[in-house]
This record gives sequence, structure tokens and C-alpha cells, in this order.
Amino acid sequence: MNIKFINHASVMFDLGEIRILTDPWYQGLVFNDGWSLLNDEKIDINKIDFNYLWYSHEHPDHFNLPDLLAIKESKRKEITILFQKTEDQKVKRFCESKGFIVQELDDGEPFFIDDVKIICGQCGHDSWLSVKHNDTVALNLNDCRVETYEDIQKVVNLTGKVDILLTQYGSANWTGNGGDKETKQRSKEKVFFRTDNQIRYIKPETIIPFASFCYFCHEENQFCNHDTVNIREFVDRYSQENIWVPFCNESILDEFTNNNRNIEKWEELSRSATIKSFSKTENLQKLNEEYQCMRSKLNVDNDMELFGELKLDPCTIFLTDLNKLVSLDLSSDSLDVCDKVSDISMSSESLAFVLKHAWGRGTLMVNGRFQSGQDIGNFFRQTQLYYMNNIGKYYPKSISNGDIINIKSFIFEVLSNASSC
Repeated sequence: MNIKFINHASVMFDLGEIRILTDPWYQGLVFNDGWSLLNDEKIDINKIDFNYLWYSHEHPDHFNLPDLLAIKESKRKEITILFQKTEDQKVKRFCESKGFIVQELDDGEPFFIDDVKIICGQCGHDSWLSVKHNDTVALNLNDCRVETYEDIQKVVNLTGKVDILLTQYGSANWTGNGGDKETKQRSKEKVFFRTDNQIRYIKPETIIPFASFCYFCHEENQFCNHDTVNIREFVDRYSQENIWVPFCNESILDEFTNNNRNIEKWEELSRSATIKSFSKTENLQKLNEEYQCMRSKLNVDNDMELFGELKLDPCTIFLTDLNKLVSLDLSSDSLDVCDKVSDISMSSESLAFVLKHAWGRGTLMVNGRFQSGQDIGNFFRQTQLYYMNNIGKYYPKSISNGDIINIKSFIFEVLSNASSC
């Protein structure tokens, strides 16, 4: 089995006639202009020789539309896209509409491509991939929160012995306000809790840290680049393990890479990383227009009269560029200017994005273009219904009151006031 690292979370499993490419993100900014590749030299996906394309989940640093749509139409019928079976089938329908063949993968069920055995396991909205060929098993966990002994055993019971583990080495998320070292330290500890357990219980022969070769590139989220797990820190922590630190377009079967040389390459790219995106201001009228559109969508898809009986606390949002505090309350007809302590701070552009897109809150949590305030839980509860509608769940048919009130999130886990939600 040959594994070639392309960039970020994208690798090629070269298995002879079967060549599986994973999660190509090779160009542009993602998460509402919040992230950039550290090595942003553009890669032409059409110059990569593959016949299967696996996507782990819909986040744009994995399911990147510009790279998918860059594939020449003449090649699309030669490529089979592999994706976890989902209720909404959005990805399947979209890819098929663009001329691709799509093979859905049942959760945890083996699927054979000639003599290659693959297993795709669901993990929330994410998924992992096991590839077995000639008695070698590679497990790509990417961003999956496979953290506890129980989580890991469920995976290993399906895959058997794992020879090569590919796993995210960073947080890939907001990890605390600027200057909040305590929260950032908790975030770092959570990353190491995950990787400690993965290495301890999976016992792979080789570890490939990846899916974190990017940085926060917006003027609003530079603080997120500080006090995060970096590649050297990861390697130093696991100095007794056989780790391959990849660099772009290197293969695991090549003469074994000098890890320190590649670490220095990534560190130099980190030092030279620049701000690539800047905010534009949206006025209150525009924000209220987006809010009205959001409420219209919610009214179509959910029983909002019944939802109102939950009597959720409003969320107060400080708009940093407008220097105004507004109240987000789904029971209200508009976003009203108020005079209270803020639950969360962000730019008007970020709020407009959250209101316009059902997935907008998820994007905001990942791109880090905000600061937590008095009770960020109010923001989560007021946006949870819209966020869950994005994955094909509606109130009260497939969303319970508990889904709205008792929200589980990485953000809550690292904040000292997590108990408030």
C-alpha cells in the first residue's frame, strides 16, 4: 500500500488499479474566508491519477466545491465518489447532477473494490475510512472525534489491526478568546486526550498527522493561531512512536522522509503566513432582511408556534464594526438594538452569514471570527433549530426539546462556563 500526501487532509491510497483520493482542498479560502492552506501553491486535480474519490464530510476543507467542479467533465464518468449514506442525500444528489457516479457506503459495512476492502464509519456528521489491501490496513480518522476507549473499540472491532493511522493533530476550531490562555490550554489538552487514546488503544505501526496544515487567515481571527497544537509539539509528545510527517506530494513508500526537515518547512510556512481576508460591513437593514428570510424558512419547515413554547432566552450580539448590541430572539419579528451584556461578539458580516445560511453557525464556530461573551449558550440555542434544519431534521418531527436546550459542543467543553448550557 502506497499513501501519497497531497495537502491538508487529502491523501491518495495507491493500490495498483485502485487509486482512492480523499478530501481534496487545493485552492482558495474556506469557512467564510476564515482559513487558508499553509502551502497554498495551487494543485490541479486533473493532473492527479485517481478513479475513486472519498469525502469524509461536508466541511469545505474536505468537500471543497471549487476542486470538485474543476474536474473535467470528460473525466467525471471515470470517477466514483464514495460517501457515507445520509438521510438528506444532498451530497449524493449534487455530485450526480454534476455527472459523477456516487457509491453510498453503509455505516460500518465492508465494501469491496476488487481485492480492496474499505469500511466507512459514521461519527456524527463526519466519517472515517478504513482501507485494507494485501493484509495492510490504513485508518483515516481525519476530524472524527474518536476519543474514548469505547469510541476506539467500536472502530477497531470493525477494522481489525491497524497498521497506519492518519489523524488530525490540531483543534481545527475556535479554542478560546484572544488572551484566554486557560481555555486554549483546555483545548490543547482535549486534542492530546484524543490522540493519546488513539495511539494507546489502536497501536498503529505508523502514524501520519495531517488535516491541520492550514491557518486562520482573516483579520478577525488571528488570535486563533496562537497557543494551538503545532506539528513539532505533536511529534515531540510522541517521540517514541513511528511518525511520518508528510509534506505535499510525498509518498510513504519513498525513501523515508526526514521529519525534522518537513517540520521546518511547515514552521517556515507558518511564520510567513499573512492575513488574506478582511471584513465588509453590513448595515442593520441588511441584517434584518436576512433575519426575515431565515424566519420564513423556519416557518415553512418547523412548527414555530410549538417551538415558541420553549421560551428561550434571547441572545445579545455585539456587532464589533457597527458598535451596536442587537438581540436575536426567534420569537421577535426583528433584530432589535438593545443595551445589555453581550453573549457573543462578531462583525456584521459574520452575523449576516449565520442568518443567510443554515450551516452558518457551524462555519462561525470553526473559523473563529467571534469572541465568547457572558453566555454563548444563548447563541447556540437560538440558532440550533436553523442549524439542524441544514441536516434534514425538523421540529418537532425529528428534533426534540432536548436537542434545542441541551446542546453538546466542543465550544462548551473548553469554556469554563460550560455548565451554563
